[in-house]
Amino acid sequence: MSLKVPNGNPEIQSLKSRLDKVIVSSTNSEDAYIKQTVKLAIESASNLNYGVGAILVDKGGDVVSRGQNQVFYPYFQSGLHAEMDALNQFEEKIRGERVDLKDYTIYTSLEPCPMCMSRILMAGVGFTVYAADDDLGGMVHIIEAYLKSKKELKKQGFDNIGVLPDVWEQFYIKQSFRKADCDLELQKLAIEAFLLNIQQIRSKRK
Repeated sequence: MSLKVPNGNPEIQSLKSRLDKVIVSSTNSEDAYIKQTVKLAIESASNLNYGVGAILVDKGGDVVSRGQNQVFYPYFQSGLHAEMDALNQFEEKIRGERVDLKDYTIYTSLEPCPMCMSRILMAGVGFTVYAADDDLGGMVHIIEAYLKSKKELKKQGFDNIGVLPDVWEQFYIKQSFRKADCDLELQKLAIEAFLLNIQQIRSKRK
């Protein structure tokens, strides 16, 4: 599929302008990190990819890699979601033995999808923080709802029903996933960047 990247899209310019006006809280580091992910998300959307951005932060608070959704542009790459791109960049950078990521945090503009959730679990990232909920494709709220109802399901005899395979469920329990404590405007910009061209992209997939 070939998508023509728009030049000077007014909606993109509006998102960029609003993002520039967001004042990062001096007492809340999550604002600064999430703002970076939203900037990447807008950049991704400007290239007619899904508008999602992500960064990987080490235990010292330094950003060690950045990623953005690049599924459709510059060419089709089905696995190049933002979180996966950030992890790819980091792993390519170190090119050595596996690094323990239990004290690392991946910040993303959107709640991780099933594919990104799987990658984060397998990479062993200790903390995942996202700006906006994805009610249709996000996995965190689905898994959390399942875990809360798991005991009741077992009482009803549904022992073998699970959202994740048992071993991955154990990974999930050991890792942390939550919505960011960030400026409300950043949350709005994150979801708007994601929704900006989603209909156009999906129409071309039919």
